[in-house]
Amino acid sequence: MENQNVQWDNWNTPTYDPTDAEVSKMGENTLNIESKFPQYDWSSPEDSELPTLTRDSPSSNNLNLEDKKYTTLESIPKINIHTPHYKFKFDSHLALENINNLNLSPKYGDNAYDFNPGPNTEVGNIIKEIVKLGIEQSLKVTDCYICKINPNESVLNLSPSKSKFIFLYYIESDYESGDIIMDLTSIGGPPIMCTPPKSNELIMLPGWIPLKIRKNKSNKEIIIIVSNLD
Repeated sequence: MENQNVQWDNWNTPTYDPTDAEVSKMGENTLNIESKFPQYDWSSPEDSELPTLTRDSPSSNNLNLEDKKYTTLESIPKINIHTPHYKFKFDSHLALENINNLNLSPKYGDNAYDFNPGPNTEVGNIIKEIVKLGIEQSLKVTDCYICKINPNESVLNLSPSKSKFIFLYYIESDYESGDIIMDLTSIGGPPIMCTPPKSNELIMLPGWIPLKIRKNKSNKEIIIIVSNLD
């Protein structure tokens, strides 16, 4: 099959008008990053002149430290990152057969490949559902590609193009190998490890966090459909 660059934001996207019931559910599974800051009432206080310290001001020893207008709060909790999972009802063996028959072309490094699925194939049907899931989250698929991880291989940068969110749909998975690493070290945080989904499962991750896949210790390929959404 001749491979062509696919405009994923327009790829065979069905006219999708959510029902009222679907609209009411939107956002229930949306990935949220909650800092849990205390909620303050930021209404303007009474006008008053704020004291300023200059070289000519009295030293702090002359300040009445008992008459302070603040209290100490507890530390702000760590950021919580939610990673919703979804189970799809497709034939992963048929989808794998579709992918093996496609003319894949390299995209990002050695593990990512552009592809153009037929709309009436099992992979094409999976893409339709991914598009629909994105619409339910008020998101649009802007890019989509195949990631193949051979035995003893790992992926250092799963998605170089930054997006709001990333969907990882596992066509072929080894549940005990190829852990997903959300690398927060660039902002002073720790790496966070996620157990990979099983075949026919999708995990939703924040696109601003660099993602890595640990070494595939199994004897088969791990194959993922990676979708960027904005």
